[in-house]
Amino acid sequence: MSETDSTTVVSVPARPKRIWLYLLGVACLGTYAAAFIPAMSGEQPDSKIGPVIVFWTAIFCSFLWRRQGRKGWHGVLVGVLVGILVFALAAFVGGFMRASAGS
Repeated sequence: MSETDSTTVVSVPARPKRIWLYLLGVACLGTYAAAFIPAMSGEQPDSKIGPVIVFWTAIFCSFLWRRQGRKGWHGVLVGVLVGILVFALAAFVGGFMRASAGS
């Protein structure tokens, strides 16, 4: 056997199970509901829910990215941005509903 005929074994990380995506999706929807339900009644979302939204969205996007064969940390970055945008949107909706109610 020559020096150029070497075989290397490449280990591919396992893709996350689909059930984890479903469970994380439910967690994301729950945190979104915790921000948007009070916002729809004209209240500002609780400031403690912001980091929770960012966390669960980042974890969900990380698993989604890894499921598609991409790097998980790219999904975390996208998830953080999406989480911040969702929380900002909930705050905007709360302010808009309060202003449109005239109070």
